[in-house]
Amino acid sequence: MEDSEKEIRRKEKDIRSTFFRTIKATVFFAFKLIKTGKRIISIAIFIFLLWFGYNFYNTFSELRERGMGREQAAIEAFTFVVDKTKNQFNNISKKIPSLSFFTNEYSEREDIRNIFIETRGIPEAYLIIVSYDEIKEGVPVKRSEPIWFEVWFYGEPYNKKVIFENRFFKEERSFSATDEFINNNISPLFFNERATKNSVQAVFGTPTCTISEQAGDDTLTTYRFKETSKTPLAAVTFVNEKIIAVSSGIVFLGDNEKTLCK
Repeated sequence: MEDSEKEIRRKEKDIRSTFFRTIKATVFFAFKLIKTGKRIISIAIFIFLLWFGYNFYNTFSELRERGMGREQAAIEAFTFVVDKTKNQFNNISKKIPSLSFFTNEYSEREDIRNIFIETRGIPEAYLIIVSYDEIKEGVPVKRSEPIWFEVWFYGEPYNKKVIFENRFFKEERSFSATDEFINNNISPLFFNERATKNSVQAVFGTPTCTISEQAGDDTLTTYRFKETSKTPLAAVTFVNEKIIAVSSGIVFLGDNEKTLCK
């Protein structure tokens, strides 16, 4: 009987010993995992700070070269890079839904385009192209988000064309001086995803002419506006009810067209 009790106590002791060894090993593994995780997070933070600093410095330098004050340039550069960071997280969260709580919806801020208008004014001419589809293996596929491609032309004293994609600055190029540009008082920021035929005509007035054509099942409608004392020469194209192209200060005519309206 005593031997049996000793055996039971020994087994209980072995079970407790095994239990505590398991707990100890688990805690040790957890601390090791946390230590490795901290190391990975530290490296990720370091890489992010390098990326953020590089983009901040480049944007700040560009704004300073355009004549913006140091303090204002620093504020605008910081805001621009923060918006760019949000965009990166936004793109990642679309691919990994579980990360969506890290991101916020975009504000209505027009990013660095506002800075160009504040420092240089409204461009004398600009072209906006909106792409809703992309071609994959010869078949048009709808994009998850449209691409807005913009080219702004600044005449004297800049003689620059500035290129943006989805509100973000892409590049700036010089062109030969010309006296063909005139002042433009309709900001390119007026045009966005919410632009409608009615809102365009509310600004430009009655179109000088309207050109419609079929493209498969879609209807392309282009409104052309003659230059007036209040509005520039312009053309705005819609596919069905969505805006797809704007040219202001300049209008591109077809091969057989010699005047704004046939």
